[in-house]
Amino acid sequence: RINLEYNQPTKGVCVVMERVSVKDSGVYSCTLDKTLPPPVRMLSQSHISLTVSALPVVEVSLASSSPIDKETTLTCSAWDFYPGDVQLSWSKDNQLLTNSTRNVTLYSTIVMGLIPI
Repeated sequence: RINLEYNQPTKGVCVVMERVSVKDSGVYSCTLDKTLPPPVRMLSQSHISLTVSALPVVEVSLASSSPIDKETTLTCSAWDFYPGDVQLSWSKDNQLLTNSTRNVTLYSTIVMGLIPI
């Protein structure tokens, strides 16, 4: 995933990171050191902050809770998103259902259920 590449026309060298994903977010430093002849000396250093965003996977599912209660649960789930500040809401016929909005800060899965339908 990380390659050192030489550019013949410019006679320059660069380090390339391919297939960047959410887990690659962070602060990166690129350092140019002079190693020959010894001693090693740092000639230059540059920093960059990389934030990778990922759209959520969202799924709505329908499940019966029990044959006795005859209630059904409608569940909305979202996962694999970054950054983690999201808002999940229920709407019916384009009308926001009261008390159905949830603001969360997390980095995995959120689930909202509504009983009965």
